[in-house]
Amino acid sequence: MPPAPDGDGDSALPARFRRNVLANYANVLALLAVAFFTTPLLTHGLGPERFGIWVIVGAIIPYLEILELGFAATTVTMMARHTASGETDRVQAIVNTSLFVLIIPGLLCFGLACVVAMILPHVVTIVPNQVADARILVLLLGFDMAVSIPGDTFGGGLVAMQRYDLLNASLVSVVLVQALGWFVVIRLGGGLVALGVVTVVVSLIGQVARYLMFRRLLPDLKLTPKGFDRKLVRSFAGLSGWFSFGQVVSLAVNTMDVVIVGVVVGVVEAGIFAVGLRLATLAANTVSPVTDVFAPASAEMVGRGDASKIRALVLIGNRVAMGVAVPAALVTAVLARPALRAWVGPLYVQATLVVVLLSATVVVRASTQSTSSALFGEAEPKVPVLFGAAAFVVHLVLAVVLGRHYGIVGVAWAVLVSTFIFNGVAMMLLTSRRYQLTVPGYLALLARAHLLPVLCAGAIGFYLARGPLWQFVQTHGRAVGILAVIFAGVVMLVVYLAIYLFTGVSGPERSAAADRLRARLRGAG
Repeated sequence: MPPAPDGDGDSALPARFRRNVLANYANVLALLAVAFFTTPLLTHGLGPERFGIWVIVGAIIPYLEILELGFAATTVTMMARHTASGETDRVQAIVNTSLFVLIIPGLLCFGLACVVAMILPHVVTIVPNQVADARILVLLLGFDMAVSIPGDTFGGGLVAMQRYDLLNASLVSVVLVQALGWFVVIRLGGGLVALGVVTVVVSLIGQVARYLMFRRLLPDLKLTPKGFDRKLVRSFAGLSGWFSFGQVVSLAVNTMDVVIVGVVVGVVEAGIFAVGLRLATLAANTVSPVTDVFAPASAEMVGRGDASKIRALVLIGNRVAMGVAVPAALVTAVLARPALRAWVGPLYVQATLVVVLLSATVVVRASTQSTSSALFGEAEPKVPVLFGAAAFVVHLVLAVVLGRHYGIVGVAWAVLVSTFIFNGVAMMLLTSRRYQLTVPGYLALLARAHLLPVLCAGAIGFYLARGPLWQFVQTHGRAVGILAVIFAGVVMLVVYLAIYLFTGVSGPERSAAADRLRARLRGAG
């Protein structure tokens, strides 16, 4: 994997690459820190039954966002194009059209949340004394989603202008303040309703902050119904339809498993699966901060007439994504058992194999994740969306069938199998055809770069996880046990990266990285 330059001096990487990726990682670290501290807080403060309701409702509500019909994603793509070409009038029309179109699905979203609140206790087994709180929680989070649908116009605008620093500043603030609010609620003995109120209030403040940031970047922007362009709606309809379909598929694939476990296996098991999913998300969250920036970057290249450069963008993007995903997934999978024991207690060790399988899924997705981002940025989402839809069908059928027979582990196997078929094999063939990638050569490159580091670091981690580390977390407190797991993870990463420096980084790349480091040290001096 090559070093991560700023992008301004490297034509193969997007502009402001380093700043945007670092801003994305700041958001990821905030999310991880919050998940780290609040998951045991919520599991113990709410208890298995209420925590299961919390995660199930949290998995259902994002589905309401499909009502935005792909207009927010279309706004990002088209605004990035017209910003790059200097068409400010067109940008104004895009923003106004997106905002006023999305107000209607926002209203529909809250109406649908009311329906979900009524039928939820009839679909998921909830004890009678928790039914009212579960319904109120759905209404609160549904209202938040209803406001965020039109509000996403401004967050999407920040993405289109590649101002991830501003976007993530607001997101990190929201996440941290919400976590503080949850801590106060649990300490005061509050339940699901109080948690929902805190979540919504802080989220709405974040929406206002993103609007103000966007206005500072476009001080001449006028939000008025007169800026609504019907012709623009018609021209966006085809593209937004594919974006909307892709959004539905993505939400379904990423969130349906907790719901399936809750329906097929049980509410308590849904909570256990959700904890395993959150731990596996550690690996997934190391990849998306890198690959997310390729969508607006490819749209900007199209707007400048530089579409021929997208091939190099995709190739280096997939390589960087794998360079991040493989060690992160290895550490998460190998240390899953002691990590779960130290983090949330012995009950949740049942999710160990779930974490292993979902970590493998992260690696498969990373192999072509930049391809998908670039295609969406090029406004050509049809093929990856159709692959995603096919993956969803296979995923759903396998999750229900395997979940009934093998519980939460069967559901995790369903995720891995469907991901391998479509995100791995199918998307790899698409990348080969569109961007002239030789698949055997690419796989050989990955094996040469990662196989030896995986074997060496994995062996050390496996020994620790099955021996001294596991004994340590069983006999020590949670805080000390977590620190021990983190230390073991750092040891694995150091071993991995030390070997990868020679197996996965070429001589010229090492020299370039050393030159940059020396230059920075001289500048600092």
